[in-house]
Amino acid sequence: MENMGQNSEEGEYRQRLWQLYKDAVLGRLKILPVISSLSASLLIIATFNPNLIPLNNFVRVLLSFLLLLIPIPIYLYLKELNEGGLEAKKAMEENLKIGLKESGKKMNAYFPWIACAVISIVIVLMIVIIWYNALNI
Repeated sequence: MENMGQNSEEGEYRQRLWQLYKDAVLGRLKILPVISSLSASLLIIATFNPNLIPLNNFVRVLLSFLLLLIPIPIYLYLKELNEGGLEAKKAMEENLKIGLKESGKKMNAYFPWIACAVISIVIVLMIVIIWYNALNI
């Protein structure tokens, strides 16, 4: 009997550690698009004045890279949130013995994915325009 108490305490401890790890990973995923967006914005603003930063191929590569960094962590963050929601739903159903409605069928469950896809398409189009203009100059 005493052994069972230790196993449940160890299991709870492992769950807490796992949750801390997931929180740290999600925290990093949240901050990356913000940093990338700010960096890309600063770079775009700086290229408005060719005396500050001339728009050469190196700047175009930097800008393309920073722009590509925006949607990737957003997608990963949405994926983690989705998986976390499914795990929480499963745990609640198993532990509380209640049935939960399927919330994934509502439009508000798909809207973040749609917004991420639209942002990704816009960013890809911006990168194509940046390089298309470079080739036609």
